[in-house]
Parts: sequence; structure tokens; C-alpha cells
Amino acid sequence: MSKFKAIFNLVILFIFIFLTTDVANAQNREQINPSANGKIIRGTTRYQTQKEKQQAEKDKQVFDSSPEKILGRKFDIIFDNSTGLKNVVARRYMLYLEQSTEKVERALKYQPKERITLILVPRRKYTHTLARPRWSGASTQKNTIIMPFEDDSRGKIDDVDDLKATLRHEYTHAVLNELSNQNCPVWLHEGLAQILGENKETSSIEFLKPWFKQNGAIPLDKLLNDRYVTDAMTVNISYAQAFLFTKYLIRKYNMARVLSFARALYNDEDVESVFHKTFNLSYTEIDRQFGGAIKSWANSSTADF
Repeated sequence: MSKFKAIFNLVILFIFIFLTTDVANAQNREQINPSANGKIIRGTTRYQTQKEKQQAEKDKQVFDSSPEKILGRKFDIIFDNSTGLKNVVARRYMLYLEQSTEKVERALKYQPKERITLILVPRRKYTHTLARPRWSGASTQKNTIIMPFEDDSRGKIDDVDDLKATLRHEYTHAVLNELSNQNCPVWLHEGLAQILGENKETSSIEFLKPWFKQNGAIPLDKLLNDRYVTDAMTVNISYAQAFLFTKYLIRKYNMARVLSFARALYNDEDVESVFHKTFNLSYTEIDRQFGGAIKSWANSSTADF
């Protein structure tokens, strides 16, 4: 029996390494909470290929011992019980993950064909071994969500609603990865993830009005682009604008048109070209229209955009 268990553990470890090394065009995600003075709580930054490879090498080192795996209806959970996180607690994560995903699938009109894996790790592993920021609440690569729990907490869940919001946010990223063949632009990833995550703090962005009033909107080709996101304030504003711009597109064209844009990217990674075909507008034209809308909002007394 012990020999069988050892083989079983090796198989699980192989599956984990396979998932974390398959990172072609993958995205790491750290979502900014635009109402918390730059605190990032869950969500996304696109890495270049070399960075993805380096991150994958770090991800292999996540477990000190052979991990355990729980198989659900369409999700897998991987964790190391030597950290104090027990099977019964991991199953609560599975329950909340299954409860959180129906709304996302309904909104995106898509059910992933691949199984989604949730990897639970202690915060120190998440921050140091995996090199994720301390303020990040989770990250998603392709169809794998990595979520930290506080050290010595044994995975204890203090806020179920917040956990479900994080799971919806990250699951949105995983669905969009498959739906668009990982070609979905970061601004749409983050916009939809914040909307479907229903983070109550995300919509409280009125305090950013002075910035938009003075500077206007960031051009779409620069929004959440690593070359232009160079400081905490720019990152904070960028995630807020991704949220506002996605709301603007849905209000102007409806959700079906926005999703048709994401689906069209499956076989065409030229985002600007597909955007023009879908909305009959260039980036320059939509920048001008959205820029006018954001300026009007910034100069108004209305809290909601």
C-alpha cells in the first residue's frame, strides 16, 4: 500500500509540474483594488516569454513534500497538508469554487472544456518561492489558479464572501484564457474580472476623478501595457480605467458584442484589428469617444460612471 501511495504522489506532482510549466502566452494576474490606495487584492499583469519561463521554474518549487489532490466535478484542488491545511478545509474551498463559477459561466456564455486547477499555498511560499507580490490575493496562469492562505492559519477562511469574489475574479481569467485562446487583452481580462467578481470596493472609484479630470483617459494601446505601467499610481489608475472602459463598452454595445470580440480573438491575435472588425471603430476613435465620456464624468457630481 505504501508503494502505491508513493507512486500516486509522484503522479500528482508530475501533473502539477506539467500545469505550471505550460505557460506559452500565459498570464500572471494581480488585480488592483482601485479604492484601496493602490492595494492589489487579486488579478493581472502580462509577462514576456522569458519571465513566464522563469516563473514556471519557481512554481515547481511550491511544495516541500508530495501534495494532496482533491478531484471535483470540474475542478481539482492541490495542496500540501504538511502546512496544516487539512483535507476537510480544502474541500470547503472546492465547495465555494463550485458555488462561485455558475454566474461567471452564465455571463460569459461559456463553460471551459479543460479542468480548472486551484493550488493552495502558504503566503510565504506564494510571496517568496513563487515571487508573487505580498498584496496579491491570487494569480491565474492558463487554467491554473494559485491562491495563498495566511501562514499558520491552516487555510482558515475568515470572509466567505470575499473568498467567493476572488474565486469569481480568477475563474473569469481562466475562462477568458480558454475562450480567446489566451489572446484576450489584459484590459478586458481585468475589466470583466472586476465586474463579475463583484468586489464591492472596486466600484468605489470616485476619488480618482481628479486624476481623470487633469489627465484624461489612458490610450487603449497603453492601458495595462508593461512598458507604460511604471509606478503604483499608474497601475492603480490603469486597473480602474479597465473596469470603467469595459463597463462603457457593455453599456454602448451590450455584453454579447463584447463577448464576440473575445471569441474572435481565438483564431486571430491581432487585437486592434479584431476590435475594429467587431465594433467598427479603431483604437484611436474609441479613445476619443471614451475620453470624452470619462472627462464628462470626472467633471460631474455623479459618483457612478
